[in-house]
Amino acid sequence: VRRPLHYGDDDWHEVLTKTQAETVIGASLASIKWVEINPQRPGHLYVLANDGLNALNKSVWFLRSVDFGTSWEAIRVVKTAMRDYGAIWAGNTGGGHDDGDVLYLALNRSLGGEATIYYSTNEGNTWHLKDELGASVWMPRVMIDPTDQSITYAGLTTNGPDLGKSTIISGAYSEIDGAYHAGICIYHGDGVGWVSALDG
Repeated sequence: VRRPLHYGDDDWHEVLTKTQAETVIGASLASIKWVEINPQRPGHLYVLANDGLNALNKSVWFLRSVDFGTSWEAIRVVKTAMRDYGAIWAGNTGGGHDDGDVLYLALNRSLGGEATIYYSTNEGNTWHLKDELGASVWMPRVMIDPTDQSITYAGLTTNGPDLGKSTIISGAYSEIDGAYHAGICIYHGDGVGWVSALDG
């Protein structure tokens, strides 16, 4: 993981290597899945990773730095069968919690496996299961309302694809797109966008 030393810098500097991550979690690292910042807390960086243990008994790890990547701590989210892909999102404001306290984490078991959403209301100290959304494609996504971090949207595959909404941090998703099968629109970054159940 790299970051610029100062905002706008062209030079990027390492803040977390694979070896450092393995030292923090105390196990061989399979891969780093996602890197996220907290817009409400400058210097707070999050990394999602899984260890390289038996494929049916892996741990998913949430790594957190509160000092721009100078030091890291690891918190185990779940120990379960292999989950190949995932992502972290940080809330902005509202929802009855301090700004930036609410985090969401989405995982899946691999192509065709269920997408599982977890949440934290204390910036990742503890994690709780929010919902399981059924079969997924590769990368499940959660979109957070920027004015209320308790409101989130996710792709469902009930009658697939569908768009789901949850208005309670710990609550399950309900379909809101009727017969339109809206899914989640993902912007790829290269000018290409698409609609899919949970990713594209």
